[in-house]
Amino acid sequence: MSDNMKKQKAKDGEGSIYQLPNGKWTGKLYLGKKQNGKPARKTFSGKTEAEVRRKIKAFNKEKNKYLAENIISISFEEYINKWLYNYKKNELKDSSFDRLEYTVKGDIIPHLGYLQLGKITADDIQEVINNMFEDGKSHSTIKKMRDACNGCFRYAIEKRDVQYNPVSGVSTPSKNKFERKEVQILKDDEVKLFEEEATRQFRTGRYVHKYGYVFILILNTGLRRGEVLGIDKNKDIDLDENTLHIRNGVAKINARDKKDISNVIGQKIVLQPNVKTDAGDRIVLLNKKAKKAIKYLMENPFNKDSNLLISNEDGMPISPDLLGSALHRLLDNIHMERFGCHVLRHTFASKMFAKGEDIKVISEILGHATVSITYDTYIHLIKKQKAKAVEAIDF
Repeated sequence: MSDNMKKQKAKDGEGSIYQLPNGKWTGKLYLGKKQNGKPARKTFSGKTEAEVRRKIKAFNKEKNKYLAENIISISFEEYINKWLYNYKKNELKDSSFDRLEYTVKGDIIPHLGYLQLGKITADDIQEVINNMFEDGKSHSTIKKMRDACNGCFRYAIEKRDVQYNPVSGVSTPSKNKFERKEVQILKDDEVKLFEEEATRQFRTGRYVHKYGYVFILILNTGLRRGEVLGIDKNKDIDLDENTLHIRNGVAKINARDKKDISNVIGQKIVLQPNVKTDAGDRIVLLNKKAKKAIKYLMENPFNKDSNLLISNEDGMPISPDLLGSALHRLLDNIHMERFGCHVLRHTFASKMFAKGEDIKVISEILGHATVSITYDTYIHLIKKQKAKAVEAIDF
C-alpha cells in the first residue's frame, strides 16, 4: 500500500477501512459467501474515517436483510446475468452490448450482486449511486449504472419475478454537480500546422503519413473515426453532389465463446450499421478540403478490390486503435501534445459555431441523437458565441 493511502486496523465487524490518495475514506465489510461460493463484500465511503465507521455500524444492525438466502429468491448477480445474456444480447448491437456488460460487471455486481433480487430496496441502489458520486465517477457512468438496474427490474416485473421496481425511488445527482470538462479544440495556427504535416511528402513524392488524408477528411467533416473507417467507396460517395452517405461504422468488439457468450476470448474488428449513433443514416456535405481528401483516397486505394475507402492490405476494416496510433505519430513529428481523433471532430464543430450555424443543423451534421447532446457537449462554445453577439451590439 502506498504512503498516501492509510489503512486502519479494523475491529471485529468493521471490515477493512482505509484512506484513498484523494483524502476520502473507504471501508469494505466481508459478509461471507454468495450463492456461487465467491466472497460477498459491501463497500462504504465517506469524507472521514469516523463517517465510514458509522455507516458500517448502522449497516450491521440490519445486516440480515442483505444476506443472500438459499430459499426461493435468486441473487441479483445471477438474475442480472440472466437478463444480460439471455435477453439484452438479442436486442443490442455488439458494441452496445459490450458497454452494458462492462457496466453490469464493473459497477453493479460488485456492489449489489450478493443481494437477493426480491430484497433489493431503493436505499440499496441509492447508496451505490451516492458512493459512485463521492468516488468521482462521471455523470455518464452513474446514469449507465442506474439505467441498467432499471432495465433489469422492468424485465423482472414483466416476468412477474418481483412486484415493484426499486429504481423508481432512486435519484441521480444533477449534471451541474459534476465538473464539466471543456472539449479540446485546435487553434487556427495548430490546424494549419497539422494540415501541413498530414499532407507532407518525401522528395520522392510519397506521402509521409499513410493516413494523412484520412485525418484531413475527419477534420473537415466531423466524422467519428469508426464512421470514416466504414465508408463504402462505391455506395457512399457522390462527388458530383459533394455528399457523403454515413450508414456504417467500424468497431472493435469482444469475441465470445459460441457455447458461452459470457466468456470473452479476445477481440475482433467488425463493420456494422450505425455503430455509434442512433440518429440514423445521414448525409454529410463535403467542403473543398474534404472532397480533395476523398479524391486522393479513391485514386490511391489501400486495396483496389475492397469496397472500403480505408482498409488493410487484405481489404478488411482496420482497427480504430490503429488510426489513433497513426495520429499520435503525426503529432509527435510536429511536437504537438497527443490527442485523439475526437479533437478533430470537435474542431470541425467549433468552426460551424464560429460561423453562427444553427445548433440543430450542427447536431444533424455531427449525427447526434438529440440536440441536447450537442448543447451539453459544446455549451462553452455556445456561451462564447452569445457573448460575442452581445458585444457586437454594445453601444
